Formats: sequence, C-alpha cells, structure tokens
Amino acid sequence: GFVKNGEQITSQIDLIIYDNTRPIPFSEEDFVIVFPESVYGIIEVKSKITSGMITETIVNANDNGRIIGKNIFNGIFGYETEFSFSNNRPLADSIKLSLMANHDYINHISFGSDFFGKYWRNGNPDVYDDVECFSIYKIDNLSFGYFFSNLIEFIELRRRNQLLSD
Repeated sequence: GFVKNGEQITSQIDLIIYDNTRPIPFSEEDFVIVFPESVYGIIEVKSKITSGMITETIVNANDNGRIIGKNIFNGIFGYETEFSFSNNRPLADSIKLSLMANHDYINHISFGSDFFGKYWRNGNPDVYDDVECFSIYKIDNLSFGYFFSNLIEFIELRRRNQLLSD
C-alpha cells in the first residue's frame, strides 16, 4: 500500500502495520492507502538482499519513512543475503555509512537469518557513549526472531503511549 501525508505520498510499501480503527481513505482486499497518524510501522521485504541493491533499498525505505514521520518502525526484511559481514568488512562499513546517512528513519534490518541491524538513537547500550549509531550483529539463526520481537515491542510501546495521551 501507500501512505499519504498531505500532498506527499510514499512509494509502494510491502507491509504497512497500521491502526485500523482510524480513518482509512482507501482499502481494497490487502491494498490500502492510510494516513501517517495510523501507521505503526512499515517493512520492505526482499527475498534476497544483494550488495548491488541494498543502497537503493535503504534510500527508498528512508524516503518513505521521511514522508510518514519519525515515530514508526521502519524495517527492511531480507530472507537471504548474498554476502557475509564477517567476510567483507568494507561492505559492512559502506552499508553502515549508508544507513547513518539515512538515519532516524530506518531502524531495523534483517540480513537473512544470521545478521541483524538496529539503529540506536541514544547510542548502543553496550557501549554507553550516547552516540547515535547503527549496529550490525551476527546472531546465527536468530535475526528473524530479533526483527519481529523488536517490531512487536516497538508497536506495543507506541500503542501504550497513544493510550496514555488520548
């Protein structure tokens, strides 16, 4: 679907997690157009993340996040990846630089089943330096679980905050 914010509209988004109790301007089967206020999260889904397409995917997800706003879960979910960060440090560094250039909109990435990336606005809690960063973790066969547990936690915290403010 798409998210419409005033005169701006996102490019097509693979998955939109939204509050269906708020107004939905258009809905037909599994295709929707929603307003930013109802969006909890968006996810770009890739069957295989390649080194040639990761930067374009990051830029697209960043642009969609910018149109929607900052307080959403914005993830890229890749079932597989053609590269390994542990074997290709320059690629990992270039992906981190691309993510930091597009920071604060993309906040979670699953690079296949073994690598997970997370944006830390207030610094990585393992480092205690209060410097925003994007960390990539090698977690054999756990990336998918981390991605979805972060999604659930993010949405639940946002939902609770909305209930408190309403």
